[in-house]
Amino acid sequence: MLTAPDERGRPRRLRREITSVGTSGLGGVLGWICVHPFNTLAVRMNLSVMSSGGAPPAPFASFASDLIKREGVAGLYAGLGAGCLRQVFYATSRYGLFETFRDALAKYRKTDFAQRFATASVAGGCAALISCPVEVIGEIWGDMGRYGETCNLAPRPERGADLTAADLG
Repeated sequence: MLTAPDERGRPRRLRREITSVGTSGLGGVLGWICVHPFNTLAVRMNLSVMSSGGAPPAPFASFASDLIKREGVAGLYAGLGAGCLRQVFYATSRYGLFETFRDALAKYRKTDFAQRFATASVAGGCAALISCPVEVIGEIWGDMGRYGETCNLAPRPERGADLTAADLG
């Protein structure tokens, strides 16, 4: 329920919900900034295995060291903007949908762990669908940086290796 308006005339609960969703988006972005270098290394290791004909990959630490020597620490953060953009959409919609679903279900029965788990799973799946177009834009954005093009949707064999189960939702 909405309560009395604040000093700007907005209902207090609405302001609290906007703050909650905003902080969840910020949390998703900050979390991605920490995870992105490891994701970059994992993708690049998979690409190197595929391009070497299936030869065993180098150990993670030496692969990371070689990448940093070649490209510097900035090489670990290549494509960070696209990942952060996705997190803005994914994290905020996941949290917002979870709260909406949870509150709707709480009207019918007491919330327990199984219900919260199922609600979180459904909210995460819906958020993945919502953020999927942003994921596609991120792929195009990343390709523009790698290939110096303005926009090219033509398929390339190496693009298939960039897709993971998480990318497909």
